[in-house]
Amino acid sequence: MNASTRTPTVDANARTALVTAIGIILGFALAFFYTWSLKDPPANASQVQSRETNSPSSKATDLHPTKAVDPDQPWEPEDIPALIALCSGIIVLMFSLFRSLWPLVQSELYYRNTVLVFMLGIVITFGSSIYAVFV
Repeated sequence: MNASTRTPTVDANARTALVTAIGIILGFALAFFYTWSLKDPPANASQVQSRETNSPSSKATDLHPTKAVDPDQPWEPEDIPALIALCSGIIVLMFSLFRSLWPLVQSELYYRNTVLVFMLGIVITFGSSIYAVFV
């Protein structure tokens, strides 16, 4: 094989940087998902009141009560599109992490497509997060 027919490969440092970026964004997405949707509400009103009086940030939650700040707010039908979009974004980010860690393919085209999948995951995840906070 001569030099003109070889496909360009990606430097290992670029792949490492992509894996790091995907890991950071995926971590933020999973943390937001946990805070927004998976926290259990307190069993009774006295637990809510005691938590608010003991919390140093209770004043901040009174100013803007959204689901992202107040997980005790009940679920509404408007939350379902945000939940579906957030889960989809997390799945796309996991897929991009899988693609970036796949050791068998080193081509530049594969890497470029992986970056595009990662960017799609960012757009879906952040868009759904913004929707979840403001709707």
